Amino acid sequence: MPVEFLIRDRAIILSMVGDYSTADLRSGLLDSLAALGSSNAIGMCFDVSHSDALVKRSPEDVTAMGYFMAHHADRFSRRVALVGSGDFPFGMMRLGSVVLEREGVENRVFRGQEDALAWIRGES
Repeated sequence: MPVEFLIRDRAIILSMVGDYSTADLRSGLLDSLAALGSSNAIGMCFDVSHSDALVKRSPEDVTAMGYFMAHHADRFSRRVALVGSGDFPFGMMRLGSVVLEREGVENRVFRGQEDALAWIRGES
């Protein structure tokens, strides 16, 4: 599956791998929220480090995904760690960060998932 999720330590880890559509991404995010049941996560780690599809996305696509995430942000405590290991993914996540910030979602951009999860847990 190109969009995978895992719930670890009450945090959602949403990982994009290879090629996927924006519909796949939205579906994966909604599936992760459904897996929480009636509880909420302490944050979301949104990791595009292994994405091949990101290079095909327009800035408008990234912005639209930011608004989609913000719409559901109460389910993950309005806290998102965006992860992009390379320069291009990191830059695209910075673009998404602007939208999330504008929508009142606390966020930071990281180059590695472990640092992102530490921030979500309040360890850094």
